[in-house]
This record gives sequence, structure tokens and C-alpha cells, in this order.
Amino acid sequence: MTQTSLPGVSGLKVAVVGGASGIGLASIELLTRSGASTISIDIASSADVVADITDADDCDAALAATLESLGGLDALFIAAGGGSYASIEDTTAAVWEHTIALNMVAAGLLTRAALPALRESKRGSIVVTASAAGRQGYGLFTAYSSAKAGLVHWSRSAARELGPQQIRVNCVSPGPIDTPLLRAGGPEGIDPADWQVTVARRTCLGRVGTAEEVAQVAVFLMSDLASYVTGTVIEVDGGETA
Repeated sequence: MTQTSLPGVSGLKVAVVGGASGIGLASIELLTRSGASTISIDIASSADVVADITDADDCDAALAATLESLGGLDALFIAAGGGSYASIEDTTAAVWEHTIALNMVAAGLLTRAALPALRESKRGSIVVTASAAGRQGYGLFTAYSSAKAGLVHWSRSAARELGPQQIRVNCVSPGPIDTPLLRAGGPEGIDPADWQVTVARRTCLGRVGTAEEVAQVAVFLMSDLASYVTGTVIEVDGGETA
């Protein structure tokens, strides 16, 4: 894909959660090309700030370290997430708790920690990453689908609460994207290559998307071009949910 930049981004100070790979990393690359300053927060050791976002203390510490480094914050992009395939019978309480903590609760905890800085910004925004699974719902993927559905509703609720403080909240909802999560494969017993063909066929475009295609939408939502956009969910799914 052509290396592009976006207007309305220069000077932004952005924390990208899940920035070590996939959509988060692609977003950091686009933000940097467009003139923003970024910090990546991830459980991976390659991140600028290493944190487990299922832990409330780690969320607070990660944002404190980010603010110290950037000297402020204009945008929080939460690209982190994940889940595993399992039947309802095999989805234990521990799996439910971890999946919801990672994909939904963390957004609330990270936002809470970021709010003082976002209130001081004149360009404050939050973008979270849901999934087509949160709209469609898929068998053998109930915990992840449910958590992402909850995140969509959280983003709309947060937009209403934070709008009077001039902080925008939006959601990108990817379909099948060529990221480590998709490459890991689908339900047990299905070849990963066959699984990519299966999910591509769910889309109108008949292909898997790229992390860069999601990043372009996410960064647009953080930019000044989207200054009157809040409470929205943009499907970046090749028509999977059409």
C-alpha cells in the first residue's frame, strides 16, 4: 500500500494501546508520517510502555508514563484486544473474565486515567476498536463477540457523557484483517489458510483487509477533519456486516 499521510493530524499527542503490532502499529506509522507524536502501550516488550491493560494499576501507570513522555495527550486510541475460539460449554469463567477485561473493561480504565489530560486538550478524542463479530455474533466466539458488542455500546455512552467536555469518542469496527489474531487461525481443526478463505468470503469485497486500511479510518477519527464526529461506529469490514 502507498505510504500516505493525513491532514489535521500534525501536532497531535497520541497514546496507541496495542501499538506493538497489527492495527495499532500501522496507526503509529501513519500518525508519525502525518506529524503526530506517539507512545505505544502494549504487553509486548517492544512497546514504549509495557503494560497489562487487564490490570487497573497498569492502566494508571501506563498513562502516567505516557503523559510524562508526551507532555500531554490529545488522543487515546485503543487497538488492543483479542479472544479465542471455544464452544459455550468450553468457555470457562476465567476465559469470560479475561476476554471482557481485555476487550471492554480496559477501555473504561484507560479512559479514566487519560481524562485529566484529555480535558486540557482542545483536540481531545478517544477511538476504540470493536469488531464485526460484535455486530453479527459468531458461534464458537461468544465471549469475544459479546465483549466487542459491549464495547460498541460503551463508546456511544462515553460519547454522550464526555461530549459536554469537548472530548469525542468514536469506534472503528474491523472485519477480517490480516493481523496476528487472524493469522492464528479459527476454530480448532480448521487449517489457518482455509480459515482466511472462509472469512474473506463473508465480505462483499471477497478479501481480507489490511491493518493500514483500518488505521486510515482510526487516524481520520482522531484528526481535526473529524471535529464534529462523535458517538459513531464505522465498519471497516469489506461489507461483512452489510
